[in-house]
Amino acid sequence: DLREKIHFGAELWRDGKGWSPSRPAGVTDEDIIEIVKDTELKSKSFIIEEIKKIYGEKWWEDGVPDIVKNVIDSHIKDHLKKVPYEQDKINLYTNEKKFELYSSSFCLKEVVKEEKNWKVFSSSFGDVEYMSSQFKSLENIRNSYIGHDERKEEVGEIEKNLGYWG
Repeated sequence: DLREKIHFGAELWRDGKGWSPSRPAGVTDEDIIEIVKDTELKSKSFIIEEIKKIYGEKWWEDGVPDIVKNVIDSHIKDHLKKVPYEQDKINLYTNEKKFELYSSSFCLKEVVKEEKNWKVFSSSFGDVEYMSSQFKSLENIRNSYIGHDERKEEVGEIEKNLGYWG
């Protein structure tokens, strides 16, 4: 097993806690939040760039599945319930801006695994199941830290470590 050969997380295997690599010393919850935000933003930008390579100007119409458009519209509606005065500003957003601000990791996964898109993304993501599990992992750690203050206390050390490395 590779983990045993490089001794990565070996101390947890020996303690019988399962495999979870520890975070580097000094990595805080705030660091993890920034890493998650940065990962989401870079993933969204990458996906938009790749979709544009396939569909050009029609990337939104042809490359983004309806389920994703519906989720984004729902997120915008939920946002406007809290701050209705932003309606005019949001009306001016491009589809790219809406995707960047209101898509979720579920949306990213759905765009990538869309059959007509997968041919481009497979070289970056490898396997559909693995890619899906990685986006689910990102979603889980994101939900543990961002937008769910009541759950922050419940995030265990193993989950934080896996979130950091994920």
